[in-house]
Order: sequence, then C-alpha cells, then structure tokens
Amino acid sequence: AGGEVYEMRYEARLAAAPEAVWPAVESIGGERGWYFADVLWKLRGFIDRLMGGVGLGPGRRDPACLLPGDALDCWRVHACEPPRRLALLAAMKSPGEGALEIELEPAPAGGTRLVLRARFQPRGLAGLAYWWGMYFPHHVLFTGLVKGLARAAGTGVLDGPRRVAPGNSPGCRLPGGGR
Repeated sequence: AGGEVYEMRYEARLAAAPEAVWPAVESIGGERGWYFADVLWKLRGFIDRLMGGVGLGPGRRDPACLLPGDALDCWRVHACEPPRRLALLAAMKSPGEGALEIELEPAPAGGTRLVLRARFQPRGLAGLAYWWGMYFPHHVLFTGLVKGLARAAGTGVLDGPRRVAPGNSPGCRLPGGGR
C-alpha cells in the first residue's frame, strides 16, 4: 500500500475542437493501432506474452466505441467520457501498476488542449529500474502518440507536444486505487 506514483505528462494544442478529435482517441488500438511506432507496442505485447501476460490481448470489442471495463489491447478501459477523457489501466505484466490517460478540453486560444498522462506506481527496485529504464523510450513514444492522434483526427498540432509535469507526483493515486 502507498508509495509514490511517477508521472509523465505531455500537452499539445490541436487545431480542431475536442468533438472533432475525440473519434481518433476513442478508436485507438486494435486493428487501427496506436498511431505511432506500432512495432514497439507489438514488441511490448510479445514480451508480455513471454512473461505469462495477456500480450496485446484480444484487441477491442468494438472498433469505434469504448466502454468502462473493455479490453483495449494490453490495457483495460477505466473511464471513457466522450468527448473529454479516456483513462486506461495497464493489463500487462510489469513491476508496478500503470495507467494512461488522454484528456481533451477546449483551448483558450481555440482548438483543443490535449493532455496525455502516463502514471506508474513501481513495486520495489525492479519497478524503479523499469520506470527510469523506460523513461526515454516512453518520452519518444508519448510525443509520437500525441502527434499521431492529431494526424488521425485530420488536424494539425498548433503547439507542442511538450513535457510539462515533474518526474514524480508524491501522493498521487492511480485510477482504481492503485497499490
């Protein structure tokens, strides 16, 4: 119980309204892929399968609609609040608990403010080694994912993506309670 939750957070401003961006968010994964470096997502799924996990799992129940509890590749949908928020919990084997969240809101200067937040609550030294060992690959993956979401939505990136959060967030809880 307890422990720190580490967080990487990226923000970008997209040229379209949240309602225009949302379909790309809600249709992520499955046959469509993750909009950037799908080979890395598949590699992670393969490694997870070797470790006795779900791998990329069953894909998706529906190609365009997500509901809480749905499997989404190696994730489980925690919350789906169109056109505002998608929260996923990691279903893959790892030395900790992970979550990925995408939030959309109208930007003050027009368009959409997109926030991608990855959280990880490590278990022991292996969890800390995983977090810091994957820090740079996750940075590349998440900035690419933000740009890929914009492309999939048929819109441009006006600003960002840029990393805006500190490396850890003491006291922060994962969706669903974490450990």
